[in-house]
Amino acid sequence: MMRLLRLGAVAGLLLGSTGCGDGGRVSEADYLEAVDEFTDCLADHDVQVINHGWDPVNRLSVSFSYAAENGEPSQQGLACEEKHLTPVSMAYADQATAVMAEDLRAYVRVCLAGRQVAVPAKVTGLAGFVAAAGEEAASSCVSAGLATLYPDSPAVLGSR
Repeated sequence: MMRLLRLGAVAGLLLGSTGCGDGGRVSEADYLEAVDEFTDCLADHDVQVINHGWDPVNRLSVSFSYAAENGEPSQQGLACEEKHLTPVSMAYADQATAVMAEDLRAYVRVCLAGRQVAVPAKVTGLAGFVAAAGEEAASSCVSAGLATLYPDSPAVLGSR
């Protein structure tokens, strides 16, 4: 059994505690390095992991599935996550700008246009689509886009 691991933002993180980046800032390179360290740690402990890539809804996190033990998250997986990834991933999500994947943005624009909702070209994130179209219409179009473009992805609508 695989456990879905969604890495995202957590409020209140003390950014100076990450030890990464410049003055507590976490760059995309820092985040991807932490992802590599996390997956290497899992591999070193023979824990199967699937990297699903960047979350197409906001590109603030990389989604993973990894092996479970008796239906529970792998204790070694959780240890690797805590040691190599958690502080960096939370800081990155708090500092980075949420930007929807280009193909999903295009899908959502067409979907909303079919509902007679024009979205300004400068809108690149979920919050902008919600502001332009309302939560129900934007959520419906994003969900349809995820099902069409990313049928095997664990991506779901979040708060950003």
